[in-house]
Amino acid sequence: MSRALILVTSLLSLDVTAEGSQSRFIDEIIVTAQKVEEEAQETSLPITVFNGERIRDFGLSDPEDLAVHIPSFSRTEYDFTIRGVGRNFRGLGGDPGVGTYTNGMYVEDAFLSGTESNLYDVDRIEVLRGPQGTLYGRNSIGGVVNYITKPPTSNFEAEVVVGAGDHSLEEYYGYVSGPLIDNVLNGRLTGTKRRQAGDRKSRAVPGAVPISDTGGSNDHNIVLSLDYTPAENFSVFLRANNRESDGVRRAELHIGEGQGDRSVRSDAVCFPETVQCYVQSAGEAGFLPSQNSSANRTIPISGDGFGEDLDNEAWPDYKPAQSIDHSSVSIDAQWVFGYGQYTLRYLGGYSEFHYHQDAPWSAPGGRNYCEPPFCTPGPNSVQFREDHFEVDQKNRNYSHELQLISDLDGRVNFVAGVFSYFSDVSQELRWRDTALFGALTRTPSYGLIGNIFGDPVYPVRHDIDDGGARFGSFDALQDGSYLWTFSDLETTAYAVYSQIKFELVENLRLNIGGRWSYDEKDFSDRSWTMAEIDIGIPLDQLNVLMTTDPTTGESNGDPYRIQGYPVSVQFGYDNDEAWREPIWRVALDWFPSENTLFYGSISTGYRSGGFIGILGQDFSYDAEAITAYELGAKSDLLDGRARINGAVYLYQYDDQQSQTVAPLPCPTPGCLQSQPVSERIINVPDAEALGAELEATISVTPELTVGGHYSYLDTEVTSDLFLSKLGNDLADDIGADVLQNAKGFRLVRAPENKFTLWANYALSLGNRGRIDFFTSFAHTGDQYQDIFNVRINRMPSFQRWDARISWQDPRGRYQVSAWINNIENELGITSIETAPNTGRRATTTAPRIWGLEFKTRFGVKGT
Repeated sequence: MSRALILVTSLLSLDVTAEGSQSRFIDEIIVTAQKVEEEAQETSLPITVFNGERIRDFGLSDPEDLAVHIPSFSRTEYDFTIRGVGRNFRGLGGDPGVGTYTNGMYVEDAFLSGTESNLYDVDRIEVLRGPQGTLYGRNSIGGVVNYITKPPTSNFEAEVVVGAGDHSLEEYYGYVSGPLIDNVLNGRLTGTKRRQAGDRKSRAVPGAVPISDTGGSNDHNIVLSLDYTPAENFSVFLRANNRESDGVRRAELHIGEGQGDRSVRSDAVCFPETVQCYVQSAGEAGFLPSQNSSANRTIPISGDGFGEDLDNEAWPDYKPAQSIDHSSVSIDAQWVFGYGQYTLRYLGGYSEFHYHQDAPWSAPGGRNYCEPPFCTPGPNSVQFREDHFEVDQKNRNYSHELQLISDLDGRVNFVAGVFSYFSDVSQELRWRDTALFGALTRTPSYGLIGNIFGDPVYPVRHDIDDGGARFGSFDALQDGSYLWTFSDLETTAYAVYSQIKFELVENLRLNIGGRWSYDEKDFSDRSWTMAEIDIGIPLDQLNVLMTTDPTTGESNGDPYRIQGYPVSVQFGYDNDEAWREPIWRVALDWFPSENTLFYGSISTGYRSGGFIGILGQDFSYDAEAITAYELGAKSDLLDGRARINGAVYLYQYDDQQSQTVAPLPCPTPGCLQSQPVSERIINVPDAEALGAELEATISVTPELTVGGHYSYLDTEVTSDLFLSKLGNDLADDIGADVLQNAKGFRLVRAPENKFTLWANYALSLGNRGRIDFFTSFAHTGDQYQDIFNVRINRMPSFQRWDARISWQDPRGRYQVSAWINNIENELGITSIETAPNTGRRATTTAPRIWGLEFKTRFGVKGT
């Protein structure tokens, strides 16, 4: 925190009254946040905008960089959260809370736009805070992030960028743009490639086999943009891209669970030689064999959560390889008619997205007697098992939107639109362990059991047309899968919206907007796993049978502790539901002077409900709604040398969709304690959020510009919300009180304090160009992953300090930059995941990384 105090003290001592002081950081930025072009300072919305120059100056390249410079804004591994409103869980059957758009077209996966080409092809980023449903097709209850890409130019331009840096970083970017048919057709072709080795090792887990660096990536993308203007009043913008990316997700933190040295997490495997032995028996554990890695057995179990020094926490032996294939086509056609007073605009888009992940959990120690090819050789030819978790997801999305926009000379103007959207998402999850089930897939002999029941055969996937559950034996599965699930979600959405602007008097404007939406979801889930028939034979006898290779007589060292004769069980269910909801917004704008705006607004927001499946059980959750009250001000002061924007707001939140960890529901009284614990989605009946935001940019001298933001957010659950502690190792205290109440607790991912300070010094070298020195320091307060605010779900506060220096020649043809992010190498947690049998894992921010960049441009005039 001392770095921030030094920077603040230095800024307060500077003279901000210098004559003629002006900065490129305080300029007019035209936005389309309300579907029409207008200055950002004249919109009655809390909006943060980064134009192309500021994206370059701040070194923005991914969602983590973006989160540093926006008030009340945070990111998880996959989504955004604004003012405590986002998606608090990752589930197939739900919608994001913050809508993401590219060129005004909805993108279902937030990070497809936020990571494409490392923002190289992005011309502007508009981040709108608060409910935005009355002007955007899909529900955006928390806000909107809109990426506007760079258009083709009417003059020839080209650029080449080459970068290198830490962890074998290689970056290659470039574009060529210009007229294909003079005054009719312009084109732009952009190509990018980025490759980086891993940045984190699993080095802290006692006894773990070291793995290679994680966090590496290899990403390339090609984009073609065409701007067709056959007539003065008609234009068509077409954009298509194809992206391929592969790499390894960054290693995640691991933490033990429970209170003190005890745990009540359901698990099928117990290690009696350790103090971490799980207390429940195999019979209580349900269907799943253990996925425990060595980390589960060697990390002390503690209820105190992650420490402040995350680098010294445990990093499990976990190396999830992943790949992304993404292609999309979009069209933006505009026809201006009625003597330029009306614009009819069509937005259409199609995208395909394929994601694959293979995450092995290498587990040495006590598991070294597994025979290839079912085990992987480790150091010194030691054999150990690999338990894999695989994800295969495919998305297809279509969207169509038709807008009518007026530009009348009178006091009334409007925007009206109709929107349709279709999405089909299929997801397959598999858990497999060829070492654990190696003997089984080789058809062992079961002796007496086989004589009585016949030799068991193990299952492959099959469908259940009518849902429900079935038992039976099926053909052997050679890859060792012991749990498989397949889900499919089809979403159809329609919306009609309009917003009208009334100029009441010269300096007073009234905005009234409304939207009616219809969301329908059709969800199906199919799963299979193992079940047990109790045949009264002692466990130790079955363990010998299940863990001994009948061919070699060797033990695989990893017992599947069953209670009886194994069979397969199939689960399935289908569900479909529709939600219809009107929302509205009223805002009053007052311009007391040319450079000042005061506004007040009341707006509502809504997000449809959804589904989540756990082993064939249907867990549905309801829609949520927000009523937001806001007062704000925007002002340019000191003859344009200072810009200060601020807002205060109150949210009343109904039925917030949140994630918690609890025992699965049980149909019979008294069985709750024996039910497996799992992540569940619940609706929090009532909650409130009270917040304030301040953004400032000051041109201290013609050379020095400083700025930053501060946000305060106080959230609270205001209604009773009880959850049983029985069988729940995430309870802070496991005592006599059976129920815990979330009333009074903070909302998920809502840091109370967040701020960033930055400074840029531009040193003129005359005919030798200009050097820019940039630095920023950011602080994000502590947050919770769970609505019950348990200690081990607390994400500690963290800081990030960046610096950048760049030189540019007077004509703007060449630029050389050097940068370093996270100078102090301090890590922060962005999300925590709790999964049955696998322990708790947390995703962190990026460690320190530095790089160099060289850019050369052709046909571009100096800036």
